[in-house]
Amino acid sequence: MAVAERVNPTVVQIRSERVIRRQPFRWNPFEGTPFEEFFNFRMPDMPEEFRSQGLGSGVIIRADGYIVTNNHVVEGADELQVVLHDGTTYDAEVVGTDPQSDLAVLKIDAENLPTSPWATPVRCGSGSGCWPSARRCRPSSATR
Repeated sequence: MAVAERVNPTVVQIRSERVIRRQPFRWNPFEGTPFEEFFNFRMPDMPEEFRSQGLGSGVIIRADGYIVTNNHVVEGADELQVVLHDGTTYDAEVVGTDPQSDLAVLKIDAENLPTSPWATPVRCGSGSGCWPSARRCRPSSATR
């Protein structure tokens, strides 16, 4: 079985949506001067709130619905949806985040999901980058 055939079902699409509220623009720097009417700073009727949508990806890490993704994909989201490889859509909730490492864990209400295999950790020497799936260490590009 090719790697893509094994991994593709574990990769998900993450849709995020948040409501953005803005303060209406009401200030005219020419107010009270002869130029007030000439430089009319009234903005057209713009909504004071609108929905911002985002899109990202993640990987199913547990068959009971846990998904790992990037924190920036879910940060500030009011609504999250996860779309599986077969097109099935689930609402998701954030279980945990780590903004410093840009990681987040989501949970969907599903079971018996395909999961991505994790490599076995290997020991590497100082200054080496690890490629666990290759089961050996190779020099890191940063140390070359």
